[in-house]
Amino acid sequence: MSYARLRSIQSPKSFTSEFLLKSPKLIILSFWIFGFTIYPIILIICGTQKFTTNINYQPSSLKSLVDILFYFAPLTTITILSVILWLLLRKRDKNKKSVEKKKSRFHMSSQTRFLLMMFVFWIQWS
Repeated sequence: MSYARLRSIQSPKSFTSEFLLKSPKLIILSFWIFGFTIYPIILIICGTQKFTTNINYQPSSLKSLVDILFYFAPLTTITILSVILWLLLRKRDKNKKSVEKKKSRFHMSSQTRFLLMMFVFWIQWS
């Protein structure tokens, strides 16, 4: 979602023709396939602890590597994209405010809407 919003601001005329935005079902399917192939590979390599469903990471530093690769790296990427997008929205809102006055008393800026959307995302991720 952040990428789509970023591309719509950067190039509003051509962003809908990009592959990632033109075929979202294929992208979602590829993420599901990736998830369903990586997890069994980790299970085959590491196994599980007896009488639990926990993965038996040996050595234990391997768990940190897996956590960084599959949890913190996407989170960091999304955070960086979100900050870039928020800065672009802020710049656009400043330009927009100089051109027109607000007509509605309860108008929410695009920055505020984006921050609300990211707040909901962070709650879900946590």
